[in-house]
Amino acid sequence: MDNKGISRRCFLSVAAAGCLASVLGCNLRYKVSSVVANYGFPRKPNVILVMSDDQGYGDMACHGNPVVKTPNIDRFYKESSRFGKFFVSPFDRSTQASLLTGRNVPAGRELSQEDVSLAKVLAGAGYKTCIAGSWDHPHSPMDEGFDEVFYYGGGGKFSPTINHNGIWQETDGYCTDKFFDAAMRFIEENRDEPFFCYLSTNAAHSPYEVDEKYSAQYREQGFGEDVANFYGMIANLDENLGRLVKRVKDLGLEQNTLIIFMTDNGSAMADKEGLFNAGMRGGKGSFYEGGSRAASFWRMPGTLKPNRTVEQMAMHYDIIPTLMAICDAKHPEPQQLEGINLIPYLVNFKQKEKDRLFVTYAAGAALAKNGEYSVRTSRFRLINDTELYDVNANPSETINVIESYPAEVARIRSAYNR
Repeated sequence: MDNKGISRRCFLSVAAAGCLASVLGCNLRYKVSSVVANYGFPRKPNVILVMSDDQGYGDMACHGNPVVKTPNIDRFYKESSRFGKFFVSPFDRSTQASLLTGRNVPAGRELSQEDVSLAKVLAGAGYKTCIAGSWDHPHSPMDEGFDEVFYYGGGGKFSPTINHNGIWQETDGYCTDKFFDAAMRFIEENRDEPFFCYLSTNAAHSPYEVDEKYSAQYREQGFGEDVANFYGMIANLDENLGRLVKRVKDLGLEQNTLIIFMTDNGSAMADKEGLFNAGMRGGKGSFYEGGSRAASFWRMPGTLKPNRTVEQMAMHYDIIPTLMAICDAKHPEPQQLEGINLIPYLVNFKQKEKDRLFVTYAAGAALAKNGEYSVRTSRFRLINDTELYDVNANPSETINVIESYPAEVARIRSAYNR
């Protein structure tokens, strides 16, 4: 297998995809048009997907953080239907690859040029598409179906080098501000037709750089330079999210636009620095809960109920099937999709939960079999075949109960081996 990407041919055969879908409890057969009609989504709504980088589940006040100030994220949280158990890869590029392909990409892998991306799928349904922000793959996002491209190419957080529609250019200003500005230009220019805007920030990823006005309050509380800037970058991101929501309202698009805010892996700072981590063990790169539990807030006034937590376990690779249903889009190779359509859970509080497994593993068959991996069920997490945690009873994963649940361990091992 190529270490730089995942080929559709070698990642999963059609038969293997079907087997894995069965293992994970997925249902790939759904009728797009009937789902939209039954659940009240407007026809061809706009979609804005905002994904922050290295901001963990606990790095926001609405999840209990007593230090970082995130008033706009907190307001967005209250205005959204959100998933309480939403999981992603412990690494950012693998999360982005899974998000864009609808497959569970192993930790350490990237998007392949051969993959059918979310942008390609929505473009095929008549959507204008845009990426603004971070792109962690060896080929251009223009090859993946994005019409408007504005992505980071280096140079630090201030005055970054940007690729704008294939042309590299120097810019002035702060990277997160520039990404949101570009996204809002695209939204305004395409306000009269369906659009998909993928806003993938590189905050709060290192290097930890931000204007003093955002980090000063944390430095004054005694935090070191990196932590103060990390929280300051989140404060700047929060401000930009508020700007984006206001622009959508001002353009009269609020009722017809689904905005999703999510995070891409565990916190890069919380576990390492002993900061608030929502009671979880581990952070970015970890196979414990803190490595892969993420925020996932879905806001669409008039369609999705505000201030509601969905208990159904959900994953990053569920986003493509869900948006296909919402946007009346078709996938050329639907057998490749591993996720489920989340609409029934988003709109129906009493929808019966589906028992699912979320597998996180290192790239390469040998590593996956003998190296680090974890399997999360709605209750347990099995790690490296030697540790089992009852996450509902022990969210900090400090008590190994592998000897107490032999039947559950055997069930999880069997599913993982398949």
